Amino acid sequence: MSRLPEFDDRASAAFVDVILIFCLVGTWSFGIAALGPHPRVQQAVAEAAFYATVCLVLPPLLEARWGATPGKHLCGLAVVGADGRPPRFRDAFLRNILKYGIAPILIVQAATGRTGGHDRIGGTRVVRTQTRRIA
Repeated sequence: MSRLPEFDDRASAAFVDVILIFCLVGTWSFGIAALGPHPRVQQAVAEAAFYATVCLVLPPLLEARWGATPGKHLCGLAVVGADGRPPRFRDAFLRNILKYGIAPILIVQAATGRTGGHDRIGGTRVVRTQTRRIA
């Protein structure tokens, strides 16, 4: 379980997670629009709050509880802390706030160890758990 995944494995997992996020946000937006006419600002604020919650709270919750988001699970990857177990919520949250919120450029993998800056700062790493479930 200690082998670090390749960049394409991590990119595939991120792609699956982004598709799921867009599906959740799209469903939420459609639901809000279907409830009736709302002022544009009110709808935009509701959509932004939901999007922020889905991007910044849901992934850390999943990583802290099960060690993986759906995309990572399907690609046979997991996020672990220094002890090899799923990270604490605080570490997973820091990792994801850097990845999605503050500095997306940090997701570019470093030349040494194929670990992204968001993982180094969050005290986490992504490891291969098994063979891929999707190609």
